[in-house]
Amino acid sequence: METLRIRFDQPSTAAWIASSISEAPVLGRDVGIGRASNVAAAFWRSNTDNHRVLLIVEDRFFSSLAVQTAAWNVRRYLLSHSDFQPGDLVVLRMKNSAEYLAAFYGVLLADGVVVPIAPQIEDDRWRLIRRSCRPPVVITRTRDTETMGPSLRFVDLDLLAEPLPPDVDIDVQRGDHDLAMVLYTSGSTGAPKGVMLSHRNLLANSQSILEYLPIDRDDRALAVLPWYHAFGNSILLTHSLIGATLVLAGSATFPVTVVQALKTHRATSLSAVPELFSMLMRFDSLDNVRLPDLRYMSVAGGALTPDLACRLADRIAPAPFYVMYGQTEATARLAYLPPEELPRRSGSIGRAIPGVRLRVVDDADGEVSPGQIGRLVARGENVMLGYWKDGTRSAPWSQGGWLDTGDLATVDEDGYFYLRGRRSLLVKIQGHRVHPLEIEEFVRGHFSGIQAAVIPYESGGSTRLALFIVAGAKLTVDDQEIRRVCRDALPPYKIPSRIHRLDHWPLNGAGKIDRTALARWLHSQERRAS
Repeated sequence: METLRIRFDQPSTAAWIASSISEAPVLGRDVGIGRASNVAAAFWRSNTDNHRVLLIVEDRFFSSLAVQTAAWNVRRYLLSHSDFQPGDLVVLRMKNSAEYLAAFYGVLLADGVVVPIAPQIEDDRWRLIRRSCRPPVVITRTRDTETMGPSLRFVDLDLLAEPLPPDVDIDVQRGDHDLAMVLYTSGSTGAPKGVMLSHRNLLANSQSILEYLPIDRDDRALAVLPWYHAFGNSILLTHSLIGATLVLAGSATFPVTVVQALKTHRATSLSAVPELFSMLMRFDSLDNVRLPDLRYMSVAGGALTPDLACRLADRIAPAPFYVMYGQTEATARLAYLPPEELPRRSGSIGRAIPGVRLRVVDDADGEVSPGQIGRLVARGENVMLGYWKDGTRSAPWSQGGWLDTGDLATVDEDGYFYLRGRRSLLVKIQGHRVHPLEIEEFVRGHFSGIQAAVIPYESGGSTRLALFIVAGAKLTVDDQEIRRVCRDALPPYKIPSRIHRLDHWPLNGAGKIDRTALARWLHSQERRAS
């Protein structure tokens, strides 16, 4: 296995970027992505204006020509590599960057399969993934190699060393249902599972998203989510495939820098996970801030409380706020809530996106009545091929080829869906089935400004519940009051045995609450106590 270390040295000027953004032609969203068969070919056809700005990284600007030249040089390197064959898996181990964008499309241009991972991945997890996909090449950047170990053999590549040949012929052989990407996610056991996504999956999902989100070619999207996760990858694709501009600036760890980046770069959109939006509201980061260029914001990757979603929508109006739902096995997106429905459909994930069907079914795969809890299943061209090296054998298929999302849900008379928790999080306490989401929603509903996570743990041979909370500075309620409200309204088996306050949530690589870390901490506390 060879480690290719790439660098992207591209001079640019602020004056040039300003004229490029304002003067480039606006083609709109109807670019026929859904009719394309190969992701790299679709990218190439949509970016014919050499001076169009595709990427802004803080104060550096990358044109269409620069990104395509860099991608072509990655392709050239791979095709000259003795161990690489079309269809091989190539790992991208780096943060969001111009190098990542070039490597992503360069691998696809070489008919390879992209396997993106976090640069700071844990050693044990990296060993499992490496053993699973056996990549002939790992592509990274110098600044992302610090955690990779000193014993690796690096090969350096200047991405602009060779100019793009005139009249380039995009001669790709793979497409449609051929494998294009493997996204590793943790299964129920915690072991990494490789979600196999085809060219058709990626293109179909991108086309669906472009049909309901107001993304145009003159969009400037602030990209704070990692591209090595499904949500971030969907932002990369939907914008780069139509020649829109991606902006890399600000840090999700420091909300004030995100707001500053929105202003500085005149960003037209921000998509993020609930935790970031919670922090933006908790620290009043959006107060008294004018964002005249903002066209929309959107949330996915977890549940944002209905109250917080409505307050966010009010704060950014007249720009709309989209609540969305999806999962890696469906490429990225399955449902969205039209912004105008947000005030009257509290807690809804919306309805199916274009090209997708959603149903709520019972254990026999029969459709349930409106309001009745069942399993949420989905079908569409965005649904994965299966799991890497496991095909469809362990994939969560329901009868008739439907994807079982693993979520419990209800649907109302108008076809809007509501999540009722993950089936895998159901626990049995004193003979009763309890879902942590029930207690979390109860606490949030009674104490405005509290963010809650309920974690089951074992103590003295029985299962109990621990309530973790992060509260805003204005909240004065104490733990005794929370316990009293729970005792007055909840049955004994749903009352948390422990309450822990945190200054902030531990987050995983996807920017979501790290429930595994909280469970590990509880386990260590119980071991000390015993």
